[in-house]
Amino acid sequence: MQPRMRDHQLDREATELLLQEVPTGFLASISPDGRPYVTPVHFVFIEGKIYVHGNPKGTKIDNLKRDPRVSFTVVADGGIIHGDEACETNTRFRSAIIQGEARMLSEPARALIVLDAFVQKYTPQHFGRELPPGKVKATGIIEVDILSATGKYYS
Repeated sequence: MQPRMRDHQLDREATELLLQEVPTGFLASISPDGRPYVTPVHFVFIEGKIYVHGNPKGTKIDNLKRDPRVSFTVVADGGIIHGDEACETNTRFRSAIIQGEARMLSEPARALIVLDAFVQKYTPQHFGRELPPGKVKATGIIEVDILSATGKYYS
């Protein structure tokens, strides 16, 4: 770690708040050839876990089924800080990097809780309405167990 960043660590509470606030995260899975495969995703953070929803088939799902190890990153960009010299320019930000293990969620009752959380976060005007059963059944949900998380900020 860069020595100057030691003073810019987010504590657990601030890192979890960031995970509640940020709309987009980046889920990295491992491709068959060992290369990272990073996908921008909508997500929710519930009870210490990250959930991603979408198509139940595709590259990221194939990767997760073969190897559950993932990394997940979020960043809240606060703009550029201009210095008197080019080397003094910086960025205001808060970020979190998570290491975890992912699996496809298979419990229907939990899936409804997670999907309701997505509605509340992204389309709150529809929160409380019954979700269409066909769409619920056709939605894949990835559950990420967090093994480690670090948060940083600069302002």
